[in-house]
Amino acid sequence: MATVRWDPWGELAMLQRDVNNLLGRTTRRAETYIPPMDVFRTSEGLTVRLELAGMRPGDVDVSVNDGLLTISGERKLDGNVADDAWIHRERFVGRFERSLSLPEGTDPSAISARFEDGVLELAVPAPPERRPHKVEIAVGGGEGQTVDVNEQQ
Repeated sequence: MATVRWDPWGELAMLQRDVNNLLGRTTRRAETYIPPMDVFRTSEGLTVRLELAGMRPGDVDVSVNDGLLTISGERKLDGNVADDAWIHRERFVGRFERSLSLPEGTDPSAISARFEDGVLELAVPAPPERRPHKVEIAVGGGEGQTVDVNEQQ
């Protein structure tokens, strides 16, 4: 099962945003952007979806390093609006990074990505199953005996 790493700074930023919304505060600075992410199993492996409305595929980077899938990018503020013109802004901007651990044995080169209607969807194929195999052990004068060996980790 894939493990999603906890991002305490992201959680704190969301809490601050929620308190600001509750108190009716308007901010004029860039907030931390944490796109919503869904991860679910399919018969082929895992599907990862991120809502990235207003972004283009070139604004996003997807990488795998040591079994950790990382999706990062930056949502930029609309440059056509002056800073002092904002009355209310809920569309957050800034850099983001979301990561999750992949199942052991996942082939990073088999991961595919698709960007449609503001949603990035990654298909992560399931790793090949580990199956027990038999090892033949020679006894004395070369006669073989088959022994079942289960891979354990």
